[in-house]
Amino acid sequence: MLRHGLISLDVGGVGKAAYNIKGNTIHSALAIPACQSLKNYKSLDSSRLNMLRSQIGRLKLIFIDEISMVGNTMFTVQIYNRLKDIKGSSLPFGGVSIVAIEDLFQLQPVMDGYIFINMDNDEYGVLAPNVWQELFKMFELKQIMRQRESKDFAELLNRLREGNHTKQDIQKLKQRIISITNHEYPKDAPHVFIQNAKVNDFNARAHNALPGIKYSIKAHDSVVGADSLQLRDKILSEIRNDPRKTTIAFSTTVSSRRKNREISEYQN
Repeated sequence: MLRHGLISLDVGGVGKAAYNIKGNTIHSALAIPACQSLKNYKSLDSSRLNMLRSQIGRLKLIFIDEISMVGNTMFTVQIYNRLKDIKGSSLPFGGVSIVAIEDLFQLQPVMDGYIFINMDNDEYGVLAPNVWQELFKMFELKQIMRQRESKDFAELLNRLREGNHTKQDIQKLKQRIISITNHEYPKDAPHVFIQNAKVNDFNARAHNALPGIKYSIKAHDSVVGADSLQLRDKILSEIRNDPRKTTIAFSTTVSSRRKNREISEYQN
């Protein structure tokens, strides 16, 4: 929950970033609905706007972590206009200063464009300025801290991210490939998959391998406001069977767990 009278605000482009900086997501802090098109800005009703003004109406500075995951439409349309509404000002971002942090050499934001390029030539594209290019000044931190103990590896990663890697770099990385059947395979290490089906399969196998009594708690969908049973059944039949609707519980000691924290009444 946001405290009233905040002067500065820490927000993250995604939930994990918000958790790590003990802040809020952009959606929750600025009451930006996650279910609407980012291209269409919608002002808040007077009640919600007044509540936000009581919380962050005195805001002077925002720190945005993981800015690479914030797209140009979110930035130029949603954040830009929401801050103007909250501050009641025609100044860019309502006169609020913004410090954006992260590495821009990453994948494009989901369903949005890179923050540093112009918006698409549609509803806002012709008239909206590129506020990132016009208003922001970049400071590059060149000292590598995460891989500072291995200069060679850090330089390899930099070449890889810029697309300037060599054959020797690829060969070096391939030396680290290990088969899942190898007795030294690190089964407890974090795994990354490109498909949800593989994630679900891995989680199921990891769960089944744990000792103790297991419980499966499955969520059931319901429809509110359907005019008839036929309409209700039709809506329910179109809802896919998502494995994430099932929560697995077990009576044993777990070394790692998912981090969840309520950060605001505007959950996304």
